[in-house]
Amino acid sequence: KAITLMMEASRINLLGLRSSRTVSLYLESAIDRFYPHVRQLSNESEFLYDKIFRLSAEEDIIIIFSAWPCTKRTIDVSAICRHVPIILVTNTSLNPIARYADIVIDTNSVNSGCGILPLMFIAEALTAELARRLGPDSMKILEELESELDKADVFMR
Repeated sequence: KAITLMMEASRINLLGLRSSRTVSLYLESAIDRFYPHVRQLSNESEFLYDKIFRLSAEEDIIIIFSAWPCTKRTIDVSAICRHVPIILVTNTSLNPIARYADIVIDTNSVNSGCGILPLMFIAEALTAELARRLGPDSMKILEELESELDKADVFMR
């Protein structure tokens, strides 16, 4: 269901603060290469609220990464965003953001000692499934990008 929401949205907004920021940045990097409908909100320290107040229920979804302990700011943003579909990726079902989320992906790893690694696995799974569902379109975009990068001599060969 999370992938369906992602594919139906005109824009996928991503948010992760503090330790969850890394996961949010990773997901942006992974899917933006073949699905350029992503906006990172984790870097919006001064204008975060300006951005979230303009989210549209018809066009936007937001994926929130929130590992315990949650930041107050992430909880506040989630409450404001409840008019927009929210996918929460967390390490505990006790996360207070769960009450605002349409979909909760809980790694149940709050006491595991693995840090954010389980959330990274979810980000990787979301990327793989989105690419799979987009099928040849995602591969075509990646091949075109690779060709342009080769022409620009970006990588050492």
